Amino acid sequence: MLSAQMGHSTTAKLLLAAGADPNIPSKRGWTALHFASFKGYLPIVQALAEYEADLDALCDSGDAPAHFATKFNCRDVILFLREKGADFSIKDVGGLTAEDWLQRGGIAGHFDQEFKEFKSSLERQAKSEANVRKMMSEGLSADEYAAKHGRRILVWGYGHDHFDDAELEAWAHRVAEVLFTPGLLVMAEEQFLFGNELEEARKFRTSRARSATREKIKRERQG
Repeated sequence: MLSAQMGHSTTAKLLLAAGADPNIPSKRGWTALHFASFKGYLPIVQALAEYEADLDALCDSGDAPAHFATKFNCRDVILFLREKGADFSIKDVGGLTAEDWLQRGGIAGHFDQEFKEFKSSLERQAKSEANVRKMMSEGLSADEYAAKHGRRILVWGYGHDHFDDAELEAWAHRVAEVLFTPGLLVMAEEQFLFGNELEEARKFRTSRARSATREKIKRERQG
């Protein structure tokens, strides 16, 4: 194991020739092949395979040697293990196979992708915050904004978003509450709208109620 870990191929080969068992595991379940695959020491991997090392031995994290080779992009070892028939479909404790890690580009590729997703998430949050601030710039309370614009809002995607600005978050969440809690939008419209705007809101509600009734009758007839 120490020879495999340190890359001392001559020592490893001498020990194997002298009868050393290549499959004895460490306390963590690592075999010499795990250590050599982890570090990418191809000559030692080849020697271990020659002396019948278990290519698919699993350590306590569920990793086979192929997992370590693919996680750390040890290309020569990957090619050799694949050629020798190592199983690249075994899943580690995270549910990923060696083939999965190979496709991700190893641990480095995995974290690069996570960073991109994190950065994308931050960009989406910044855009959402800018959109909500623009809405707030009308100077309306959440209830007033919902009353004025509610019947034209098909989707309000800010109702569960988290914003660093507590006031902005509370405003966005309150708009969602008014829009999607039965009866609240009607109350807001009756309180904050006047004249033509109020009449338009009432006509819109009546029209929607009629459409809902027609749809209900249609479903009942079809049923």
